[in-house]
Amino acid sequence: MALARLLVITSNFHFERARDTFQWVYGLSDGSCELTVIAVPDSGIDRDSLNVRREKERRSLLSLRQPMREIETLARLQHWLFLRHDAYN
Repeated sequence: MALARLLVITSNFHFERARDTFQWVYGLSDGSCELTVIAVPDSGIDRDSLNVRREKERRSLLSLRQPMREIETLARLQHWLFLRHDAYN
């Protein structure tokens, strides 16, 4: 059974990468899933740590741009995730 609606709640510093990634992945399927991504404030994180996290998110999103352009099917995404992505290969 496919998801009809999906709500993602994430930190503000992580919002852009989370949104773009979920849009990419769910866009590879039939596209019928209603996706909503909401950011919550980055409260409780000191300024230096927040700057480090924002920079890491920026670099991570930049590194995803190429695969997002090249991968057009769920099968190719699965192959990339488990054989080429640094976190899973």
